[in-house]
Amino acid sequence: TEEADPSTITGLRNWYKAHALALSDNDLVTTWDAESGNGYDATQSTVANKPTYKTNQINGLPAVMFSADTGVEHYLNLPSMSSLTAGEIFAVIKTNDDPASAPKGGLWSLSSGTTGPDGTWYPYSDSQKYESFGTTSRKTLGNPSDALTSWRAYNVRSGADGFAALIDGSVFYQTETNT
Repeated sequence: TEEADPSTITGLRNWYKAHALALSDNDLVTTWDAESGNGYDATQSTVANKPTYKTNQINGLPAVMFSADTGVEHYLNLPSMSSLTAGEIFAVIKTNDDPASAPKGGLWSLSSGTTGPDGTWYPYSDSQKYESFGTTSRKTLGNPSDALTSWRAYNVRSGADGFAALIDGSVFYQTETNT
């Protein structure tokens, strides 16, 4: 199949492709260059927090694994996008356990909320999915009926006109208000 070309999406700031990384299985990811070429590279200088590059994960393609199973959160830092008033994230993700056996860390922290009790969890130890992307009030999205231990297309969008979260293209949570 033909690979989609995200550069045709109006207003797109950045995107990341695991198969564009020149790494070997189990290498730590220090820098993940933004495919947009606009300098929004994702970086991590602290060895203990670097995610791991894994080969042959999704239909033969690699993935970057952000694990908190060791008690240490793995994450990448992004340049500030605080001037944006709306945004959308598409990610292909899965979790090792659903529900999580214990709180292990969030997906991202891109709003005034944080990871931890006020952040994004996919899922949290109570089986609920929580999201704080682009909002000052964390949303409780609910408990997805399909197991999150398989690869899922996760999409969240946030703006003044509302907030929505989709799993595999189906709306999982939506509201017309967003603060």
